[in-house]
Amino acid sequence: MKEHGDQFVDGVTRQQQLALVVGQVFQEQLVRNSGLTQAVHGVCYGMVGDNLPSRGDVVQLYMSRNIHAMRIYNPDQEALAALRGSGIFLILDVGGLDEVQRLARDPSYAAGWVRSNVQAYYPDVLIRYIAVGNEVPAGDTGVILPAMQNVHNALASANLSSSIKLSTAGRFDVITNSFPPSSGVFRDPSGFVPIARFLDRTGAPFLANVYPYFAYKDDRGQNIRLNYATLQPGTTVRDNGNGLNYTSLFDAMVDSIYAALEKAGTPNVRVVVSESGWPSAGGFGASVDNARNYNQGLIDHIRNGTPKRIYGHRPEVALRLKGIPYELLLEDMPNNKSELLLTHNPVHKLVPVLLHGDRSICESLIIVEYIDEAFKGPPLLPADPYERASARFWAQFIDQKVPSLLLPFWMSICMADGDKEEEEFLKEAKANLLLLEGQLKGKRFFGGDSIGLVDIAASGLARWLGAFEEISGVNLLTDEQFPALCRWAKEYASDERAKECLPNMAELVAKFTAVKKKFLAMAEVQK
Repeated sequence: MKEHGDQFVDGVTRQQQLALVVGQVFQEQLVRNSGLTQAVHGVCYGMVGDNLPSRGDVVQLYMSRNIHAMRIYNPDQEALAALRGSGIFLILDVGGLDEVQRLARDPSYAAGWVRSNVQAYYPDVLIRYIAVGNEVPAGDTGVILPAMQNVHNALASANLSSSIKLSTAGRFDVITNSFPPSSGVFRDPSGFVPIARFLDRTGAPFLANVYPYFAYKDDRGQNIRLNYATLQPGTTVRDNGNGLNYTSLFDAMVDSIYAALEKAGTPNVRVVVSESGWPSAGGFGASVDNARNYNQGLIDHIRNGTPKRIYGHRPEVALRLKGIPYELLLEDMPNNKSELLLTHNPVHKLVPVLLHGDRSICESLIIVEYIDEAFKGPPLLPADPYERASARFWAQFIDQKVPSLLLPFWMSICMADGDKEEEEFLKEAKANLLLLEGQLKGKRFFGGDSIGLVDIAASGLARWLGAFEEISGVNLLTDEQFPALCRWAKEYASDERAKECLPNMAELVAKFTAVKKKFLAMAEVQK
C-alpha cells in the first residue's frame, strides 16, 4: 500500500509565525490527537513505477486539486526543485535503512546531507518534518536515535531546528496492547522510549503509519465492524480505561499511540499520521467501495475535525478567507488549560487567542479585525467609515444575542420544566432573528457579495443552531419565517473556505446528543 497515493495528516504549519489557539468541547468523546482537528491532509508521492508523470506535473496536480501536503521517501532533487514556491508542506524522508545507518555513524555526513537537501531548498520548499527512517525493522531501531541526533545538530547549526522538526515514521505495530486504546504501550520500550524523550525535548511529533485495514483484515470481520474500520457511522466503542467513546478504529489506534507516549513519560508529544489508506483490491475487505469510503471518510474526518467552539471558528475562517497559512493549537477546555494559553491570555484565560510572532490577540471578533488590518487579501470590513461602523454594530449585536440564543435554546428545550419557558424563549429568539433577516434583504451576505465580519460573527447560525434544532425537534430558523437567513446559512456553509473549518453536522449532533443525555441523567439524580 505504501508509495501509492496513501494519505498523511498533520496540523498546519506555523508559516509567518502565526498560530491560532482554540478550544475543544466534549473531551470525554474526542480523540486526544490535537493534530487531527482542522488538520491538513496530504498524499504520499511514490516514485517507483513505469511511465510516471514528471515531478513538475505531479506538483501541478497537487496544486490543482488543493492537496496542501506531500510526503516523499527520499530527497529526490527533481521533486524538491519542482516544489519550490508551491506552498505545499513536505514530509521529507532521508531514505532507506542504509542512509539512516550512515547518518548515525557520521556527523559530518549528516551536516552535508542537511546542506544539500534542506538548506539548498528551504524556505522555498516548505519542509515541515524530516523522517529519519520509515518503519525501521525491530532489530535495527538502535540506529534511529543516533541518526536523529546527528541530523538535529546539523539543523541547529543551520538555525533551522525550530522551523523543521525531526522524527521517525513507525509502523503501528510498535505499539502493543492497543485495545482498549488506553492500554497502549511501546512494544520495545528500550528502543522507542528514548526516541519519544528526544521528540519531547525538541518539540517534534511522533510520525505513525496507521492502517485500520490491516487490523480489519486480520480480524476477518469477527470483532471489528466494517463501518467502524472505514470511518462510517453506526458503531461506538467505549474505553473504560480513559472514559472515551470511539466511533472509528482510526481514532482508537491513534489514541493507543498517545497512551504509549504517556506511559513513556512524554504526554506532550503529539502524533502525526504519516501514512494511511485502504486497498481497492487484493485482500479481505479490499474493494473500490471500501477504499473510497475509508479515504473520503478520513479526509472528511480531518477536515471537519471536532465540534469546536463557535468563537474558534471565527478567526480561523478569517485566516482562510485571507489565504494566510497558520498553525492550529488546541486547548483541552475548560479543565486543563495549558501554560501557553495562561501566558497569552492571562486576563480571561479563554480561547481563541491569535499568536502573531511575539504578539497575542484575544477575543474572536477583535482577532478577525486584526487579521483584516494586518494582512493583505480580500477585505472583511467595508472601506466606507459609516458602513464599517454599521458592520461592527451588527457583529456586536450578534456577539451579544447569538450566545444568549443558543444557550437558552439548549437549556430551555432540553431541560425546561414546562411549555411556558419554551414559549417565552422562542418569542425572544425569533424577534432577534427577524432583525437579522432585515439586514439580508437583497444581499447574498451581510456585507454584500462576499463573506465579511458580520457573516463570520453569525456563523453559529449556519451550523450550531441546526444541530440544536435537530436534537430538540424544534425548528427555529424556517424558510417560511426567515427565507433570507436560511438562504444565507446555506451559502455560508457551502463556501469552500468556511466549510473546511465548520464541524460536520452529524458529528456535532452526536456530540451534543451525548451531552444532553448526560445533563438529563444528572438532573434525574438530583430530583
